[in-house]
This record gives sequence, structure tokens and C-alpha cells, in this order.
Amino acid sequence: MIRRLRTDIQIRFIFFGVLLVTSSLLMTLDRVGFLRPVEQIITTLTSPIEQGAYNLGRNFSDLSAFLKDLNTLKAENNQLRQELQTVREERAKAADLASQLLELEKELAFKSNPENKRFQTVSADVINRDLTGNNQAIQINKGSNDNITKGMPVVDVSGFLVGRVEKVETKRSTILLITDTGMAANVYNKRFGQNGKQITIDKNADGTAVGQWQRGGRITIFRISKDADIKPGDYIFTDGKGATFPADILVGFVTDVVTSDSAPDKEAVLAPSSDIERIQRVQVILGTNETN
Repeated sequence: MIRRLRTDIQIRFIFFGVLLVTSSLLMTLDRVGFLRPVEQIITTLTSPIEQGAYNLGRNFSDLSAFLKDLNTLKAENNQLRQELQTVREERAKAADLASQLLELEKELAFKSNPENKRFQTVSADVINRDLTGNNQAIQINKGSNDNITKGMPVVDVSGFLVGRVEKVETKRSTILLITDTGMAANVYNKRFGQNGKQITIDKNADGTAVGQWQRGGRITIFRISKDADIKPGDYIFTDGKGATFPADILVGFVTDVVTSDSAPDKEAVLAPSSDIERIQRVQVILGTNETN
């Protein structure tokens, strides 16, 4: 046991001695420059690793900054989209208000016109429309509660003919438009010069205007005498015959006149004065004041 202990102590002294001698030798070799080539070799070998580690750290830093900037850009982009949507909604509201204001101005002008004092009217908004080939009709938000009855004439806010009441409910009504094939009105023509003054026509064209469905809406006048004076640009008004529509309501203007040697009469094609496809507000004629 004592011998083994002595052996361990001797081994430790030898180890420390070797370590001390090695350290002294390395310090001496470094002092005289003997280890510089080794240091250079080690530096050459480890330099790319150190540079790679540095670049990797910098790339991670750049990537982190990029991701942060990307998140910022996404947030700013979302905010800009929301602001753009808000601007679009505000513009749409402004356009809608401008359109409503224009409609009200036209309605006021119509009611302020002395010639229209003869009419008793109720104003209504269009709440639905059916402009397919089989139907040319709109629905309004007024009905029997507002004294509306079937057959009443309907004009737009400017006083142009729109159609007649076809169906009545308590709070809504269906209006058959003048472009529907089931609609007819007795009409005559007027002509105006460039100065807006009416031109006398020797023989006015009397006929029956019937709806003719196609895009934009068209109306055809049938049974026009061949010697009647009618041509494109003439304005067509109701003549008051038949008690369906009051007289002198503007229907539209002539776009074409069709004649045929084999036909006893001629026809005229009209474009309605009222913007049927975009109409938003109408006036139902409840009656007339004959004394005014």
C-alpha cells in the first residue's frame, strides 16, 4: 500500500515536471520566433472558419432586419388598402348623394314649372327592376297607402313618360315601362329649331307608340299616315286620347322613319327620353287639376 502511494506521487511529480519543461520550451520557442510558421499555418486554417462564422452571424442579423422591415411593409400595405377602401366608399357615397341631389333638383324644376301645376303627383323611389326580354318593369316604394291605383301614369323626375301602374300593393307598386311590348300610347310629334323654338308642322304624325324591347329600350310608332310630316330628331308627345295618359307628356325622340311602298302606313322608331335602365326616382300622376 505504501509502495503504491509512493509510485503515484512519483508519477505526478514526473507529469508536472514534463508539463513545466514543455511550457518553458514553448515560451522560449515563441520568444525566438520558432513557432511563427506554426501560428501562420493555424491562422491560415482557421481564418476561413472565423470569416464564415462572422459572415453567418451578419447574415442572420441582416435576415432579422429584413423580416422586421417586411412585417412593417405588410402592415403599412394593409393600412393603405384600408385607407383606399375608405376613400372609394366615400367617393361612392358622394357620387350617390350627388345623383340624388340632381334627381331632387330635376323634380323641383318639374314641380316649379307652371305647365305641370295641372298634375297631382306622389314621388317614389325605385326599389327593384326587371328589364329582361319578357318583362320591362320596375317596382317603387309607394302603393295604395299613398292613393296609388292601377292604370295611373308614371313619369320621371323631369316629367318624361316612364309607364303606367300595373300592380298595386299597400306599400309598393309595379310599373310597366313604355319599352314593354304590352305598353301603348297615342302620340303626336313636335319639331324644334336650333334656337329651341317650336317649328310649325303642316301635318303632324298621329300614331300609336308601342314598346319594343332591345338593349337601351326602343319604342315604335305604328299607323302613321304616309303623308304625315315626321323625321329623325322630332320629339314625340302623348296626345291625351284614350284617357290612359294626359296630353303633352314627352315620350322620346325619333331616331328613324321607315316607309315601304307595299305598306299603307309608315313607322317611326323612338329612343325614350327617360333613362329607363338607370332610373332611380319617379312621380306617379294621381290626377289632374283641370281648372288650373
